Amino acid sequence: MIRSLILAGAVVLGSAALGVFAWRHGAIGPVPAPGGQRVVMPAGEVPHRPARHIVILGASLTSGQAWPGDLQRALRACAPDVVVQPLARAGKGSGWGRAALARYLQLARPDTVIVQFAGNDASLAHGLSLGASKANLRAMVEMARAAGARVFLATMSPAFGRNAAERPGLARYLGLYRQIAAETGAGLIDTVGGWQSLSAAQRTALMPDGLHPTPEGHDRITLPAYLKALQPPVCPGQ
Repeated sequence: MIRSLILAGAVVLGSAALGVFAWRHGAIGPVPAPGGQRVVMPAGEVPHRPARHIVILGASLTSGQAWPGDLQRALRACAPDVVVQPLARAGKGSGWGRAALARYLQLARPDTVIVQFAGNDASLAHGLSLGASKANLRAMVEMARAAGARVFLATMSPAFGRNAAERPGLARYLGLYRQIAAETGAGLIDTVGGWQSLSAAQRTALMPDGLHPTPEGHDRITLPAYLKALQPPVCPGQ
């Protein structure tokens, strides 16, 4: 009898702990309104000068990818001196990004900072709680602004298949980017709707592993969204 009670208690405690873990990582709880494919410019447009030094904070969707270089080449059509600097490392989340940005700002003064870590923060294997992710995003917005930079929060490609199963709360992490952008007046580069609008065949071709777009996928969805956000501050009046 006592043994059965102990076992039942252990099951209850284990279930409660699992529930808390799932809630903290967004696997359960209110589902945020779905995103779209849109760009929102930063409120107040600070600084009031053309963008020439753009830093993109992220992980494997940016690190070692061709699209940041393609973005720089496209922007140089009107601003030959603009620099697009990826500050990204595969497998990292917003905790790493917060520390990396702090170190970078000791050495340089970018005028534009873009932040994109939702996918890795949402990972059950090595991610962060929603609360920790939110705190890191807010800290990066404040840090970049204190250094005189305009800030964009960016949602990248969502996950599908096995990669989606590892990130059951990803929609809520993506929702944080929209929420914090709205609350702080940071800009928003939201590409989720573009990826979700693809047919199954298109998604397989442009995102074969269900997480990382091919160069063609970035050319189709990522690059146009970033150009829409960055051409106004890089090429004002054009």
